[in-house]
Amino acid sequence: MPSSEAVLRVDGVSRRFDQIWALEQVTFAAPAGALVGLVGPNGSGKSTLVNCVVGLDSPTAGSVRVAGQRAGSDAARRLVAFAPDELPLPEMLTGHEYLALTCALEHRDPRTAVALASIFGLDGHLDKLVGAYSHGMKRRLQFSTTLSSPAPLIVMDEPFSGLDLEAAVLLRASLAHIVRGGQTVLLTIHDVATAERECDRVVVLSQGSVVAEGSPVQIVSQAGLPSLEDAVLEASGITAQITERVGRLADALAVAC
Repeated sequence: MPSSEAVLRVDGVSRRFDQIWALEQVTFAAPAGALVGLVGPNGSGKSTLVNCVVGLDSPTAGSVRVAGQRAGSDAARRLVAFAPDELPLPEMLTGHEYLALTCALEHRDPRTAVALASIFGLDGHLDKLVGAYSHGMKRRLQFSTTLSSPAPLIVMDEPFSGLDLEAAVLLRASLAHIVRGGQTVLLTIHDVATAERECDRVVVLSQGSVVAEGSPVQIVSQAGLPSLEDAVLEASGITAQITERVGRLADALAVAC
């Protein structure tokens, strides 16, 4: 059960790149022991927001705080574990060496990370160079070090992207376990059905602004629609656009045939 105490507070965050506002007045809070999903169309500002949360970028206006510490500060960085969408893993290290290095940098015992790597099916592969790993194996290695962190906030950018069924099931079980232990998880998710099933709270972004927020049940109920997917499409203002394009499918496919 999520606590009422917020581990992450995003207050009035805006981010401008030249003359383009990637984020505008984004405000939400993520309580302790909650799985919070950021959903929305491509280009809605999810990754920009994540970068502001983990300290890779700074807001043009507003503030982000992790357990009361300003995002990007040394104190805040020690309170966040981050798994980016990209996989910039050192390919000339073995899996064991990578886990040992990342844990040493955070001054923690690597045994939990190694145990998680075993659960994620990397037994027999940890002595191999990371450069020889498949994309899926690299994701599992990345999850092993991120999810073994005791940090109060775990941030993962599109962690379910490209996973096979086994890895997805193991990831869901791992996330459920750590939020039960009181850690907070912030995910960006493209698959709205996954967000509806797994998340305690969902923040819907569209064109850099929050257009809906709450539990999946609350968002669906407030929209008066049958599913979170329908509610996200409606809140994002693209329902009519999708309907019009779907209406053109028959003619388009007839030409292709």
